Amino acid sequence: MQGPKGSRGKRGSRGATGRRGSRGDGGEPGPHGKQGITGPPGQKGEQGIQGVPGPRGIPGAKGEPGESISPPTVVISPMNQTVIENQSALFQCSVSGNPRPTLTWLRENGPPLKSHFHFDRDGRLELSHVTLDDAGEYLFWKQLAGHRKPDCSDDRKRYEV
Repeated sequence: MQGPKGSRGKRGSRGATGRRGSRGDGGEPGPHGKQGITGPPGQKGEQGIQGVPGPRGIPGAKGEPGESISPPTVVISPMNQTVIENQSALFQCSVSGNPRPTLTWLRENGPPLKSHFHFDRDGRLELSHVTLDDAGEYLFWKQLAGHRKPDCSDDRKRYEV
């Protein structure tokens, strides 16, 4: 019978380096390098010949006929207004026709419209914070498409302060 196993001994010193192995196969190629300097552009080539046109497409359905041309008609409301000082007045001029004319409001025989007068191309004229100096007749100009000069309408707006 043998006795118990003893304790582990000290680690020995490192051994000598082994011999170098064989070189092995070449492996996969690496990534490509940067592109070098580019030269001057070449000459433009000649234009090619035109090809044969393709077949015509299927004709579409005929569209609806357009609106017929009609003279402008004007509706103004209200015709006259009496307004208290510092109040507002509103005139609406609606116009129809084909082509639709453009509208502009102005004051007859008086100074141009002031900054507290607002009008839009749809024919609305709003006079806010009116004073006695604002009393008078206002009219609108309608200009038909294709005409250089506007036509003065006989429809007038009058309001009293």
